[in-house]
Amino acid sequence: MLLIWRGFGIFAILIPITFLFLVQYVTALIAGDGYFQAHPILAGVTHSFSAAIVFFIGKHVNRRIPPSEDNPFGREKGDRQHSLFEIPLEFWAIPIALVAFSNLREAFF
Repeated sequence: MLLIWRGFGIFAILIPITFLFLVQYVTALIAGDGYFQAHPILAGVTHSFSAAIVFFIGKHVNRRIPPSEDNPFGREKGDRQHSLFEIPLEFWAIPIALVAFSNLREAFF
């Protein structure tokens, strides 16, 4: 059986998609239909923000817990890994940022 995501790993997909739909909806309300598709800079900026959010959420949930009185050895990194397709959540910010770069390149060149 293939384990697709573990813990909060599904956020690597949900955060960019949710932000894209939200920005597209808001720009359609403010500027009218077709504005989001005509200006790829909006998709690039949206992907940039979602890549940053995925990275910081991944770093936070996959952090190491220092030793304490209750847990003298601390939590090891592999104890609770939040991943998508066995790739830790914070590393999914890289492909999202590459999509953002592609959208921004299309907007400016």
